[in-house]
Amino acid sequence: MVIDTNGFEYLKRCLPESYSYYCVNIRDGIPVIPSAFFIFLFLKNLINEGFKPLSLFKSIVDFVRPKAILSFTDNAKIMGDLSLSYPDTLVISIQNGVRTLPDDFARNGVSFPVPIYFSFGKYEKDLLEKYRSPVKKIYSMGSLKLGIFLSEFMSQKQEVCNRVCFISQYIFSLHTSKRKQERDMIYRQAKAYQHLTHWSKLNNVETSVALRSKDCIQEEKFLRSFSQESLLVKNKAKEFSSYQEAYNAKVIVAMDSTLAFEMLGTGKKVLFCDMAMGNGLLPSRGVEFLFSNLPDFLILRNLDSFEEFDKKINHLMQMKESKYLKETQEARDYYLEKREEPVHQLIYNFIDNALQKAANV
Repeated sequence: MVIDTNGFEYLKRCLPESYSYYCVNIRDGIPVIPSAFFIFLFLKNLINEGFKPLSLFKSIVDFVRPKAILSFTDNAKIMGDLSLSYPDTLVISIQNGVRTLPDDFARNGVSFPVPIYFSFGKYEKDLLEKYRSPVKKIYSMGSLKLGIFLSEFMSQKQEVCNRVCFISQYIFSLHTSKRKQERDMIYRQAKAYQHLTHWSKLNNVETSVALRSKDCIQEEKFLRSFSQESLLVKNKAKEFSSYQEAYNAKVIVAMDSTLAFEMLGTGKKVLFCDMAMGNGLLPSRGVEFLFSNLPDFLILRNLDSFEEFDKKINHLMQMKESKYLKETQEARDYYLEKREEPVHQLIYNFIDNALQKAANV
């Protein structure tokens, strides 16, 4: 059973063919199974658990009776709750994005349990320890999406172009938020992008932007207000367009993007800007702990200084690849586990072996 349609097209590669699957869609309202028996189970769980999400999800589990429960929404509290409620069932959360303090594994300041967790790297183990979140078992697996991209879309080595890619994390609701800290997330991004477009004109270097969305007029309008020259690449998930654009760039400029950390793990040159402070800006939440194992030359710290941006991006542009790989080796190993087999194949094997072992008990 897969909880949430988010990333289901990637998760399907992890499911052994010998088993059927049922996907619970939580994006389009309350997931209900049209069955009298399901209603009976729901009323029973409602009495036992009270009026909360666990009652509904336990009813779905009791109705479907799955051998395994998976989700690509790895910071969902319900997965840990189901792991505790069904200790003999294989419950797995697969990481899909960078996680930070203080909200990703906590609700209202209280950490919640985590099931078997397939993480990007070692950072997540340190994060969960900092949260004091009880986790059933954590495995550093690497990135599922990156593994699919490298094995299915980049089987042949591509030639790196002399272009700098900016990874957009623009969200219209944050741009118009009443909360200053949320608006500052967009202002910080705007300032970093402004520095990049100014630098690109001075140095006659092409820039591109890996857009966060597939079709967001506000995002494109926001970015065009700073530059008309940058190539805007829409996020077409099935084509891995953002991955292709970032992977083929010479240097990547980003805030704290998941894609940026994935690219760092592959050996790409990345300048992270989300820790940079500027006049009147509130600091980003959790980013100091997230960036704690990055070399300083990968971190922009002062948004008010174009000189620092200029110095750091020029350093990355001119740095020999062998020297860069050597000086970032420790950080790359920390943030992203490297495996010989693609991550989806590793997860496939893990599930298949665990279910076969359970069947033989």
